[in-house]
Amino acid sequence: MEERHSPDLRHVKEDDDVTLTTTTGDTLRATCTNTDEMHADPQSGEVVTTSVWTFKSPDLSSAADVGITDGLKSSPEQDDFPRYHEMYCDTSTQTNFGYINSVEVHGRPSDE
Repeated sequence: MEERHSPDLRHVKEDDDVTLTTTTGDTLRATCTNTDEMHADPQSGEVVTTSVWTFKSPDLSSAADVGITDGLKSSPEQDDFPRYHEMYCDTSTQTNFGYINSVEVHGRPSDE
């Protein structure tokens, strides 16, 4: 069975406070600090978009990134889309949290 992220990940926006439960058994309270979309080079002939979410949490030694790549196959031999990228902590150890099983969005912090 292919590992994948909860579809709820796509609803997370920058500055959202969330609780993430991962396939490694971790539950993390975090804030989404950045969202980014990257598109394939048009010269490559691929129609691909990679969405990346960056989370910070007191439970993490540094930021953690997670991504999903959507697109159209340019040849029958390619893997199907979407492709899910495991969540890694951005450190020299590259701590792997697996895939996100569930996302609970708590909203954005209030302006004080």
